[in-house]
Amino acid sequence: MNNSISKILIVDDNTFYLSLLKAILKDVEAEVFMAKSGIEALHLINENDFALAILDVQMPEMDGFELAGRIQNLSQRDITPIIFLTAYVSDDTQMFKGYYNGAIDYLTKPIIKTIFISKVKIFLELDQQKRNLIANKESLQKSKAELELKQKELKLQNIALKKAQTETEESRKLYQSLLKTSPDGIIITGPNGKITEASDFAIELLGNKENRNIEGIHFMKFIPKSSKRALMKIFRTIVKEGMIQNLEIKLNRVDKSEFIGEISSSQIKDSNGRLKAYMTVIRDISERKLIEKQLRHSERMSGIGELATGMAHEINQPRNRGYADNGIAEFKEAVARLMA
Repeated sequence: MNNSISKILIVDDNTFYLSLLKAILKDVEAEVFMAKSGIEALHLINENDFALAILDVQMPEMDGFELAGRIQNLSQRDITPIIFLTAYVSDDTQMFKGYYNGAIDYLTKPIIKTIFISKVKIFLELDQQKRNLIANKESLQKSKAELELKQKELKLQNIALKKAQTETEESRKLYQSLLKTSPDGIIITGPNGKITEASDFAIELLGNKENRNIEGIHFMKFIPKSSKRALMKIFRTIVKEGMIQNLEIKLNRVDKSEFIGEISSSQIKDSNGRLKAYMTVIRDISERKLIEKQLRHSERMSGIGELATGMAHEINQPRNRGYADNGIAEFKEAVARLMA
């Protein structure tokens, strides 16, 4: 084997997983060594200069953390980058324990091949840079400093990733809280029109008193035949302009009872600008429409009263009594116009 080729050490008490990892690394330009225990791994490390050590966390006799500590305590050797493999998602305490013992990264079993190979290639490139610089004695100290800096950057990237994951989870919880407590009915539909998420009020609004879950139902199930043409117009507007606001439309509940709704809808796109979903806000304005109707009726009745008062005054005038029949006819026509 050519001495210029980098070496990788894999340590796992599971023979099957050792063979699997070696098979995954078959196209990587490196010589792969395997060890089934910490003791066997230490013997190999004393005899070879490894570009990377991949250690299983849970092993009998000597676990991955202890082995990592012993590797880094070999004072006569350069720092060996270490990636831990674990079958479970580690908590913060265990993660920092690994970093304290020299770990650069964590990977969870089963590993994702592309990510695994990508990370391995980074360390192989670092190792090749180290070898090239070692060949030049004047650049040796610079080589070690760059390697250590990159290792620290990787640690910081992992810590930042962990923080970002925590913030993402907090954002998700906030989103779910807003969705549950919204005073409006909010539904999220996929591009196929099926409801994927719904606020509690939307479920109550569209599910009627039974409070049935509406997720997975196509939104067209809530559109009566009389509103299908209006919905197509709304859909074309959303496609063209990206959103619509405060449009009135008749809607069905799950039990087929109808109500007058006011909807606003907008597109949700991913980072590449592709349509991901639609968000629609629904308000039940049936009561508002009823009040508006009652107000219009009151205004008409008020107008009729004022007209009747005026007509009565005119008819009661002695000089106008001969025109009473004509006045009554005009009054009827006026009332008919007000009631239309």
